[in-house]
Amino acid sequence: MKVRLLNKLPLKTGYTGELSSLRMKLRDKDGDIIAIYKDGYHRLSDELKMALSLERSNERKIRILKDSGFNVVKYFHPINLQNYRVTNIQSIDQIPGIKPDETQNCVVVNGGNVYVHPKVKSAPSTTGVNHSSLSFGRGVDFAGSLVKRNDRWVLNNTTGHYGTRPSKIIACLQAFIKNKISIENLDVEHWILIDASKPDDNASYQIETLPAVTLLARMDRLVVSKKTSPLSEDPGSNKESLSTERKI
Repeated sequence: MKVRLLNKLPLKTGYTGELSSLRMKLRDKDGDIIAIYKDGYHRLSDELKMALSLERSNERKIRILKDSGFNVVKYFHPINLQNYRVTNIQSIDQIPGIKPDETQNCVVVNGGNVYVHPKVKSAPSTTGVNHSSLSFGRGVDFAGSLVKRNDRWVLNNTTGHYGTRPSKIIACLQAFIKNKISIENLDVEHWILIDASKPDDNASYQIETLPAVTLLARMDRLVVSKKTSPLSEDPGSNKESLSTERKI
């Protein structure tokens, strides 16, 4: 089966705390990259940006941020890559730490590797983990979610950090297979077009849930026109995915 892989998905520009942390290369006393956090994702004021740009000392930058009401937390940490990479799993239920109670478990495909984890909120003494922390803020091949409903796992493209196109789901399933992760007990949520006259309108689509193996078989059988299937070409390059969260 041939699937056209799209470019890497960039981190959304709204996540200024993470992007600013990476740009300034803020590090803690252990040398690990840390992220700016303040009750969500607050933008840095122009005055604060100026003060930080004039300061060369890492310690002073952290002190300025803390004095301005921001926290700095562990977030981009290599231990996350070690803890959450998944391979050779016969059942998704066997993934360490995965939450099966309709809680969102984040899925990231990056560099051919698959990472699955429950969201972990950052705190001064806790290494947080979210979609972007597994790629150190860089682009990824896929970002989405796994949620268990009844006895089945459901994969979708729900993420706040990245605008994941529905077409990326196919590449994610291929990565699952490559890493020997069973998809037998996996369903996929994806868009189907219900109003062909308005292919660029989100309201023209509805979400269909079907077994992952069925979707792959369907893609093997059909050559889908890019005008009639968002799995081939997504509607509107500037539109958010139908199942993309507004905020994490």
